[in-house]
Amino acid sequence: MKYLNAILISCLLLLSACQQDLNKKISGTKYKVWECCENMSPEGYYYSFWSNGSWFILYKDIDGNFRKLDTGDNILYEKWKLIGDSVIFIGGHKFIVRRITNKEMLLERNNKVGRLKFIK
Repeated sequence: MKYLNAILISCLLLLSACQQDLNKKISGTKYKVWECCENMSPEGYYYSFWSNGSWFILYKDIDGNFRKLDTGDNILYEKWKLIGDSVIFIGGHKFIVRRITNKEMLLERNNKVGRLKFIK
């Protein structure tokens, strides 16, 4: 019985470490900015993922500075959460994680794979 408990605890610790690693790939220690590419948002938009679970849609102003997108009357749920190692909820929408590296994320929703490219 002790042997089974040790295996179970080891597996749980390993899963927790993997999820923490994915969280850091997405948000870094504070935040990361990802450029929206194929099948995500219109060109010129960026997603910022914060380590506290917040996310925002950004654009670059005329001077090249990032600004938060004002969505007007459209209410945007500005939270994200990683579920296991294969699902991410962004703004209340479920995406399947196809691949995450330090340079890009491939996310699938409604049978379309979208790509985010790491900026900063």
